[in-house]
Amino acid sequence: MLVPAGNLAFDDAPRPRHKPLAPRQRSPLLVAVILITPPILILLAAVGIRLFQATDAGVSDSSIALLLTLLVFAIALAAFIYLAYWVYRIHGELAGAAPSQRLLTPLAAMLIAIIVPLGLPVLVMTLGDILNERARDRGRGNAVSIAWLGIWSFFVPPVAIAMIQNAANDSYVIGADRAS
Repeated sequence: MLVPAGNLAFDDAPRPRHKPLAPRQRSPLLVAVILITPPILILLAAVGIRLFQATDAGVSDSSIALLLTLLVFAIALAAFIYLAYWVYRIHGELAGAAPSQRLLTPLAAMLIAIIVPLGLPVLVMTLGDILNERARDRGRGNAVSIAWLGIWSFFVPPVAIAMIQNAANDSYVIGADRAS
């Protein structure tokens, strides 16, 4: 049964699971702002609608309220797509900078982040641990505090994502300095 499978030597290099992506630096602040804007807008819209309903201003019949709701929905959808894009890119970029067996493929990481409950905090914590390990291997201290990363990843994930992006940017710079 194994004859058609070909050479099954376990000492060979594993086949690549995906094509690593070239590292690209992003502003951690911009990443956090993009991802924190929709929850803030949704909260403000909910409070605004509640206040208008308390004064019987007829907010449900207003075309302005409908347009604002559609705008908030579009911004939230764009941020959700950006989150999926960011998770895909960061996993591919970190694999491109230095392969790791603990990194998921970008597609698997993206699907886990958007489908699995509490998947994003687990992915963020894993990325933080990988970045800390890489920093220690290069003779530097921890790139990110795992305790703070854990707190932020559960309560305000965009802050944890910005912390990961900042540590990833630093690892790209350190890796480029070591390579030259």
